[in-house]
Amino acid sequence: MTKENNELTATQQLMQKANILPSLKLGIKPEGCGTKSTGPHKVKIIGDKLCNKRDFKTQEVVPAVKYILEEAGVEKEYIVKVKDDTGNLNYFIQRMAEFKVGDIITLEMKKKGIKNFIDITKDGEERDEALPTIDIEDEGEEDLSQEIDPKNIPF
Repeated sequence: MTKENNELTATQQLMQKANILPSLKLGIKPEGCGTKSTGPHKVKIIGDKLCNKRDFKTQEVVPAVKYILEEAGVEKEYIVKVKDDTGNLNYFIQRMAEFKVGDIITLEMKKKGIKNFIDITKDGEERDEALPTIDIEDEGEEDLSQEIDPKNIPF
């Protein structure tokens, strides 16, 4: 981290010391319009761990999975609630269960009607099956604790 790349050195050191990773942003919310995709993100799976996050609709703290991913040599995190709005295991988690650490995948927010979903494809794989839809605000948000015990997740 040098001054030549315009990074705030002290800030970056504090982020590293606090073990805080930047979030993988699959969508952004420009002012005055809906969520827009940031395009495909080719990432390497580094790992995952259970955590908590605040549900953006209910404001309740709920169980989640934090995925540690590497994009262009930078470790990032993507946090997903364990259960979807219907109480079922989140489709993102179901799809990620098909992969292992070290796999290269592409994540991309796509639109289906008025809803958005995250398309997940492994390198060299093509997918054309219908995927469930999610509100993009529901994914990739805050991590409220370091780890939780899997026994505490109601299923």
